[in-house]
Amino acid sequence: MHSCSIASFIAACSSVKLYLTAPPSVGLLRLSIGKFHLVAWDLWQYRNNLLHGEAGPLALAQHAALDLRLSEEFHLGASTLLPDLRHLILESSLPVTQRLSITEKTQWLDSIRIGRRDFTDSLLPSPALAAERAFMLAWRSGAA
Repeated sequence: MHSCSIASFIAACSSVKLYLTAPPSVGLLRLSIGKFHLVAWDLWQYRNNLLHGEAGPLALAQHAALDLRLSEEFHLGASTLLPDLRHLILESSLPVTQRLSITEKTQWLDSIRIGRRDFTDSLLPSPALAAERAFMLAWRSGAA
């Protein structure tokens, strides 16, 4: 708290009273609106940081949901992944992966999802080859 005399306090109050009773000028209005805008902007930034920051309720909920998906992927293991992506599970652990940021967790889960999808697709014959195989089997059984 600033130390000031009673006389300076009364003088400051009377100038504020004069300031409030005098008709506002355009410059004073601009200054007031500019200061109000800065205060509103700071409050908005503070609100966004609380809500969307790393320790905000939305981030904590996202971390919880991503951690659940991470544990499911680690439970499935690396056997249904493409060989070049198996290191994502084999060379890491669940606690280490859970300490990643939200962006890194999302990218990790996307890589695993794509690796599992491509592994499943590699097990299925391509439609063109499947049709050719069926034709050859029908031809061979018809010729025998």
